[in-house]
Amino acid sequence: MKNIIILIIFLFISGNASAEQNLFIKELNITQTNVGELKVNLKLFSPNLATYNSFSTEVNGTTILLKVCYNSYYAPSISNLENDFNIDIPQTSGSYNLKVEIYRSAATCTYETSYLEDSASLDFPNPFEGIISLSTNDIKSKDNKVTFYPNPSNGNINIKTLSPIDNITILDISGKQISNFKNPGIKLDLTHLQNGIYFIEIISGKKKYYEKIFIKK
Repeated sequence: MKNIIILIIFLFISGNASAEQNLFIKELNITQTNVGELKVNLKLFSPNLATYNSFSTEVNGTTILLKVCYNSYYAPSISNLENDFNIDIPQTSGSYNLKVEIYRSAATCTYETSYLEDSASLDFPNPFEGIISLSTNDIKSKDNKVTFYPNPSNGNINIKTLSPIDNITILDISGKQISNFKNPGIKLDLTHLQNGIYFIEIISGKKKYYEKIFIKK
């Protein structure tokens, strides 16, 4: 186990992106401060130590791109992050799309594709009133080869996959194994779990990766 941890730390320091996702979008909310500005509220979760780094915005026609970078460290410290961003938008009525991309870094953020952790999109009209929200249930994982739905749920979830799954392990937010399923098929019964946030670790063939966080309610 110690050798694995040392290897992960070495890969991070040497500049190679980890194969495991460590930053997860929990919730995305937007409000309109005026016809030419949005307030974006972004909530993230990480099983490791993470801190806010920087952000940048791009506007291309009716698409507004918000890139947010976080410092992500391989240290066992649960991080729940929340940040607000004010974004200028074209002062033209119509339909728009906000795309949020989450990147990780150890120091200066370069916003390179290899460090992209998670993303979400939200359509909205201009102008609008109130709050437009995107919850965990609507956010698609960066890796769409395996999808779980509904999420959040009472524990009865469906699995949509392009390739057979050999093993699924359920972990709590501290990384402790809760349940394990071999050759789970297309349905998973997690009703025995207490309400809360969990990780689903997937093994398909020789590939191992973490799917999005799962919320039991």
